[in-house]
Amino acid sequence: MSGSSAVWVTAEDQLKGLLECGLAPAGRAIVKKNTLERCRAALNGMADVSALMRSVLAGTDAHVYVKDSNFHFVYGNAAVARTLQTTPEQMIGKADVDFVDEQSAFPFREADQRVLATGKPEVLLTEIFVNGERLAFEDRKFPVQLPDGSEGVGGIAFLRRDQ
Repeated sequence: MSGSSAVWVTAEDQLKGLLECGLAPAGRAIVKKNTLERCRAALNGMADVSALMRSVLAGTDAHVYVKDSNFHFVYGNAAVARTLQTTPEQMIGKADVDFVDEQSAFPFREADQRVLATGKPEVLLTEIFVNGERLAFEDRKFPVQLPDGSEGVGGIAFLRRDQ
């Protein structure tokens, strides 16, 4: 990032800056003139972290996804999309069964339901068939809170190379 004008600040400073700017929940926050630079630094730091995370998620071969409480994808990275032979954008609003047969999708749905019901993470060892090729996965599922406050299921799945 040479030539970048990014301002890196600690997470604590980011939160403090957001609170001072009235951008984070903490009752009534009043913006003071001397907090303007802290607000800018906090927002720049968040933007930098967000861009970095987008780059990491796009570049990893781990399958990273988020589903809503109806088990529809609200996010899927490039690795998931490649495996399902689609794009991340085309995954949004669709369910596992839209990409794999019902028999392959069933264990995913069951595990997603358990994670939502119990609020506890779970590891699923499963396989799917894509174009006749068997792919075995270790799928780590966990509860997430979506931006609208509702509950969902997040997951990070790794292709099992030992199979």
